Amino acid sequence: MSAKTNLKKAVNQLEPKGIYVFVSQPADYQAMNEAILQKLAKTKGIYATLNKQYEVIKSELEEKKIDTDNILFIDGVSKKRNTPENAGKVTYISGPESLTDLSIAITVATNTGNYKFLLLDSLTTLLIYNDAHNTQKFAHYLISKMSSYGMSMIILTLDEENSKKMLPILTPFCTKVITV
Repeated sequence: MSAKTNLKKAVNQLEPKGIYVFVSQPADYQAMNEAILQKLAKTKGIYATLNKQYEVIKSELEEKKIDTDNILFIDGVSKKRNTPENAGKVTYISGPESLTDLSIAITVATNTGNYKFLLLDSLTTLLIYNDAHNTQKFAHYLISKMSSYGMSMIILTLDEENSKKMLPILTPFCTKVITV
């Protein structure tokens, strides 16, 4: 089976109101992210990006003909200021090391009741900037929050040692862990 077919099968496992962890090799990460967004972009959701700037992601998605109008981005990379012009499109936070800023931005967005999913890109990045214990607590907090709001949550992570250590802790709280 081709990598593209495996990816499509993996993404087709997404259902409303589930909690999913997608694990991929670095070479497949971008394709996995795009395939997930291709499926999810039809509904309103939140994309918390800790790897790439909002402008870069938006441009890449538009190049692939993925509509971003329904997505509120939380940008943990750019370190720009929020302005009235970008309200409703992107919220900038101080960085991936600030779990508090990320939590507040997600809470403000979810409290509107407008969104059906949260895509967290990525657990691997959180582990670079935060210790494993705090990252585990934060992930569990988000999983609980999304479940209580009846939202789907998709956590992206690379198939690497630090992330693998987190999976046994997160798995009991997830609908499914999907390795691509």
